[in-house]
Amino acid sequence: MASVFVSHAPRDGARVAATLSLLRDRGLVSGTDIVTDQGLEPGLSIRDTARKAIEDAASIVVLWNDAAARSANVNYELGMADALGKPILIVNLDGSHNIPGELSNVQVVDLHPAT
Repeated sequence: MASVFVSHAPRDGARVAATLSLLRDRGLVSGTDIVTDQGLEPGLSIRDTARKAIEDAASIVVLWNDAAARSANVNYELGMADALGKPILIVNLDGSHNIPGELSNVQVVDLHPAT
């Protein structure tokens, strides 16, 4: 059983469960994986909580769209995961092509509707 940290913009919190279900259907996330996100622990800052969860996670899933690109927390979490050498899976929710260049080596899955 592995731990997966899910990073997303606040407005996309309701999409986490459905996205994880699609990733499980594709075999990209196991049904036995323990999933965490940036839930806040009492007394700790959002960044401290996220850093601890990312350190403890085996891999990182990022729900990516324009809102995520503008989110300071998502960008912090991506940078932290990259700095720690964690495997990162970016889930492209809306066809955005603004994934940071320094993450060009990570796996990207498109889940946006075809145009």
